[in-house]
Amino acid sequence: MTRRGRKRQLDVESEYWQLLDSGVGTVEACRRVGITRKTGYRWRAESGGMPPGRLPEPRSTDEVGLAG
Repeated sequence: MTRRGRKRQLDVESEYWQLLDSGVGTVEACRRVGITRKTGYRWRAESGGMPPGRLPEPRSTDEVGLAG
């Protein structure tokens, strides 16, 4: 079975995230890598606004106040 739709452009997406990390705005990053703003905002929404693989550190139960 083949995948429907467009294939994910991982090299373009990683370049997009690098530009955002360097302080470039979303619209400008989209323009530089050659994607639409809609795609750029969709990628941000899918990852919660953070680059993939860069999740916040989980807090310990002591910091949250759940320790017994």
